[in-house]
Amino acid sequence: MKQIQSMLPLILMAAAFWFLIIRPNRKKQAAMVAMIAALGPGARVITSSGIKGTIISMGESEVVLEIAPGVHTTWTKGAITKVEKVD
Repeated sequence: MKQIQSMLPLILMAAAFWFLIIRPNRKKQAAMVAMIAALGPGARVITSSGIKGTIISMGESEVVLEIAPGVHTTWTKGAITKVEKVD
C-alpha cells in the first residue's frame, strides 16, 4: 500500500502531462493534416510566413501559389498554415 501511495503523485503528473500537452497537440496535428489533405486548386491560403495566395497546382509534397497576377511561387505543403474563407 505504501508503494502505491508513493507512486501516486508520479502517476497523476503523467496523466496531467498527457491531457494538458500531448493530447491537444495530437488533435491540432490531425486537424492540420486534414486541412492539407482537403486543399485543391483555387483555394485561398496563408503560408507560415504570412503570404496570401491562391493554389494554382499541387504536387505530392509541393504547392504552387499565385501571390500576385502572374507571380507564381512554390511552397511545401507544410508551409500552408491556414485556408482563407472567401466571403
